[in-house]
Amino acid sequence: MITIKGILERITYQNPDNHYTIAKLRIAKISDPVTTVGHLAGVFEGESLEISGKWTTHPKYGDQFKIEVYKVILPASVAGIRKYIGSGMIKGIGKSLADKIVDHFKERTLDIIENEPDKLKKIHGIGEAKKKLIEQAWNKHHAVRRVMQFLQEKAVGVYHASTILQTYGSGAMNILEDDPYAIAKDIPQIGFAIADMIALKAGGRQDDESRLQACLIHSLLMFEQEGHVYGLKKKLFKLCSKTSGVEPELFEQALEALIDSDEVRDQTDEEDIKIYLSRLYKAEFGIASRMKAILSMPAISHQIRKDQILEEVLTKLAIKLSPEQLSVVNNVLHEKIVVITGGPGTGKTTLIRALCEVFKMKNLKVVLSAPTGRAARRLSEVTGKKAFTLHKLLGFDYENQTFDRNFANPLELDVFVVDEASMVDTILMYR
Repeated sequence: MITIKGILERITYQNPDNHYTIAKLRIAKISDPVTTVGHLAGVFEGESLEISGKWTTHPKYGDQFKIEVYKVILPASVAGIRKYIGSGMIKGIGKSLADKIVDHFKERTLDIIENEPDKLKKIHGIGEAKKKLIEQAWNKHHAVRRVMQFLQEKAVGVYHASTILQTYGSGAMNILEDDPYAIAKDIPQIGFAIADMIALKAGGRQDDESRLQACLIHSLLMFEQEGHVYGLKKKLFKLCSKTSGVEPELFEQALEALIDSDEVRDQTDEEDIKIYLSRLYKAEFGIASRMKAILSMPAISHQIRKDQILEEVLTKLAIKLSPEQLSVVNNVLHEKIVVITGGPGTGKTTLIRALCEVFKMKNLKVVLSAPTGRAARRLSEVTGKKAFTLHKLLGFDYENQTFDRNFANPLELDVFVVDEASMVDTILMYR
């Protein structure tokens, strides 16, 4: 990793949400400023920076320095401090007032503003109101910097540091100091490993219960990513022990605490104890409950004869159905829920086309859906009818992560067809 030092001459672009920044850095003895790209938070034009990273070449904009770690170098000399606080970056301090403050406190000026702001009232023109204005501006200016410096000292890269800052804002430092493992819960892309690194580097104990709880949640999330809705307790403890370096039996108390707080659920079977994340437990048993309720209701026979299907539907579509496919059609017409399985080329799509036409004959409202946009488009192509992704159909709000359609506001339809249903995860199926 290469390190360069210079003055932040100009911020060309900065994303206000994630602090991704394109800037010009003026380096001594180099005629042209260097273009830097990466996440820079809490920095201002005119400040001295030390940036570590690597050189890259953009196909259009040429050589750029990609930021991996950075720190602000505060001025130490009286002249540097005078220029720094008189630059306008601190609300309430202009050039004239900056001169008065620095003339009085000399090299201690920044320390006074940071740690003993009441002493600023010794300066003519600074009363209580002005002092508070300066103090608030300084704290706001340096809060972001303190978070970034704290995280980078813990070996957290600038991208993840910016993500943490974006999530918690001015409260980030309190979270980092009081409960760093909250990061793993609140920011999935950060995860346990980075939260653990922050906590341990800050002096946290390996057997701290908050660490053990976070590790349990992390391991259950790993099971979920592999397609499981629960983990067997013995296997869960073994994985947690491997991840954390802590003996398996130490996780017992942490698990009990998570159960008491309803973050996880347990269910005993003959061989072991199943441990669920509570949301997956609710979804799994909710699906079973709803399925059972639907199946307990009497099915409505639509009184459609096979010969009617053969004569009208198959002739119209110019297709043929095998005896097995005709049997499935009968099942669909007489059951509340039917799962159609089969490998590629076994006629599932042809069957769906025929069924849609049958339901149309009976004036039933059919809604076609699929879990992905690609699957929905393919379903539309083969049936000639509009198909929707499940998220669009259920009115998913990406910003708030909620669905418009729910038990209180159900879809209005007679027949619901979900293609590629094996791709639907447990949470979405519950919806």
